[in-house]
Amino acid sequence: MRVRLATPPDFSFRRTVDSHGWCDLAPFDASVDRSSVATVVPLDGGGARRIVLREDAGAVLESPGPADAATRRALIAAGRRILALDVDVSEFHEAVRGDPRYRWIAETRSGRLLRAPTAFEDVVKLVLTTNCSWAFTKQMTNALVTRYGETTADGARSFPTPRRLARVAEMEYRVAVRAGYRAPYLAALSRAVVKGEADPASWDDDLRGRRAPQGDRQATGRRTVRRGEPPQVPREAGRPRARFRDPCEILRDVPRRAQGEGPHHRPPHGAARPLGGSRVVVHALAGLAGGSGNMSA
Repeated sequence: MRVRLATPPDFSFRRTVDSHGWCDLAPFDASVDRSSVATVVPLDGGGARRIVLREDAGAVLESPGPADAATRRALIAAGRRILALDVDVSEFHEAVRGDPRYRWIAETRSGRLLRAPTAFEDVVKLVLTTNCSWAFTKQMTNALVTRYGETTADGARSFPTPRRLARVAEMEYRVAVRAGYRAPYLAALSRAVVKGEADPASWDDDLRGRRAPQGDRQATGRRTVRRGEPPQVPREAGRPRARFRDPCEILRDVPRRAQGEGPHHRPPHGAARPLGGSRVVVHALAGLAGGSGNMSA
């Protein structure tokens, strides 16, 4: 199977693949020059398929062997999500063009972040980046893929599905994955997704400029949340919950935070310095969870 993916004019394949460390986490496998990236996509009916995305006057998706219509649609959707082809960064590019420090982001068609085939995989990997070295994040991710991933015909493994991880006991996360304090979060998230109490895929929706109507609510156990809103996760007693902010609000705040201005300014780690490269975007995304964006990985 070989399919050419339509790409927007402000897209850069290599800048997207190399946008952050995701390309180093299993099951991703990126070429040294970032002109291609491979991964394994779990299928709804069970099993998994290898895919390779290549830079070729835009982007081309390849997968060994033929594919039926449903599988073809699933793999194309996964490829488009991985490269963030349907993410509109025009507002972000317009904002950075006015700042000489960040103008290069728009000029080089940067700003998109490499993503997993599913939002669930992204969320779990995000949990695995907290309070540890990058090497340990890779170790935990490898353990999840090796032990619980769906298998292709030739033995390659995908990132595990929510249904598979929901069957993993919290103690097994601690012992086999060495997830430590993250274990209850991984267990709770997986089980919430399986029960329909959380839908990470809905978090991909761009809610800028839209308000959900009052009637557009979902009952999720004891708590009612708006469609597309991240679920509450376990917390230690007395610790405040994160405040989720609008992505545009975060992006507008980045230049002011870099200059030490604005109500949400937090001094950067170590000596003061302008934010450079994809750290601008990473800071923006970190702010969505109420964090400082101080990511050393």
